[in-house]
Amino acid sequence: MRPAPRSRATMASADMEPVTHFLTGACIGRAGLNRKTALATVAAVLAAEAADLDVVWGLGGPVDELKHHCGITHTFIAAPVVAGVVTLVVWGYHVWRERRRARKLATLTLEPGAPLPPSLAPRKLHLGWLYLATLIAALSHILLDWTNNYGVRPFFPFNPQWYAGSVVFIAEPVLWALFLAALVAAARESLVNAAKHSRTTSSSLYAEVEPDAVHVFVKDRGVGFDPDEVADDRHGVRGSIVARIERHGGTVDIVSKPNEGTEVRMKVPTTR
Repeated sequence: MRPAPRSRATMASADMEPVTHFLTGACIGRAGLNRKTALATVAAVLAAEAADLDVVWGLGGPVDELKHHCGITHTFIAAPVVAGVVTLVVWGYHVWRERRRARKLATLTLEPGAPLPPSLAPRKLHLGWLYLATLIAALSHILLDWTNNYGVRPFFPFNPQWYAGSVVFIAEPVLWALFLAALVAAARESLVNAAKHSRTTSSSLYAEVEPDAVHVFVKDRGVGFDPDEVADDRHGVRGSIVARIERHGGTVDIVSKPNEGTEVRMKVPTTR
């Protein structure tokens, strides 16, 4: 870690752009922590972005903005506190949602042995795992801001020195390329699956770029399948498509029925 000498007048808008923080938090949450506790991805995304709340100082004018920019919220001493606050906020949301779920269940009439609707199924939240997700995400914000050519003050207020890795710019095309590569690879796997298993002579691929997301659709009119009956050892869908997109904060919807074809809908966000 090396000091980054500069005039403080250059520090406005010096953070890594928020899209990268958002996607990093999503990847942290989907890297296995989402299997340990409910709401891990939501919590990690919030914690990855939380340090930039220091922008509220800009309401007091440019002098206050420069004084507090990349200040205490971007430090090692604040990261555990930021993680704790986000954990409590997400836990509070979980409690509210569970009470709402209980009220809906009280008015629901089900046949004996009938499964609960997925939206009303209980979700277990583990505070320890949730805090770990938020702490990793909060620290990732400091790391990412250090990698750009502006840097951070991670030891503030004990040491006001700026440190910068100068590895990437604030908006780094290489990072975007990595995220898009995951989308392209997943789309390719969908086409390969269609060619191998759909028993049809043609498939279609459609891509759409919107201000907040990139969408890719792969569709065939083949034999189709029941997604719930895919064996656990078949990794083409779960590993090469779903997991690859989810690692980058995206979502995958697979719509398929026997003898009615298959459509794979993939989405990777580009903004908050």
